[in-house]
Amino acid sequence: MFSTAILLVTAAVASSVLANPVSDSMRRQASGFITGGQATFYYQEGGFGSCGQQNSDSALIAALSAADIAPGGGDCGRRIEIVNTANGKSVVAAVEDTCPGCPSHSLDLSVATFDAIGDESSGIIPIEYKFLD
Repeated sequence: MFSTAILLVTAAVASSVLANPVSDSMRRQASGFITGGQATFYYQEGGFGSCGQQNSDSALIAALSAADIAPGGGDCGRRIEIVNTANGKSVVAAVEDTCPGCPSHSLDLSVATFDAIGDESSGIIPIEYKFLD
């Protein structure tokens, strides 16, 4: 009798879990995504970023907010995956700069990086990102 009750409870819980699948957003949070940010874009025009590298506008580059970047440039050169949460598009870029005006969890992207996941006419897009290395 007791084992039948356990079996019924287990079946009920399993069907409840299957009826309520985990959202993509919840999966991304569980896998290390930093959520709740925004992305803007900027023209590098061949200038040097705060990491000391010179990059063109066609380079896949991201600038972390000053609040989020590791002291002493510890995040320089790290690769991040950035997801536009409005359309699901993603791109991988290298951290090569700091964005002093960006709020925490937000990024300033090179034109090429922004164009890979959004439309410049929008100016700002909702994002989440994670470090790949």
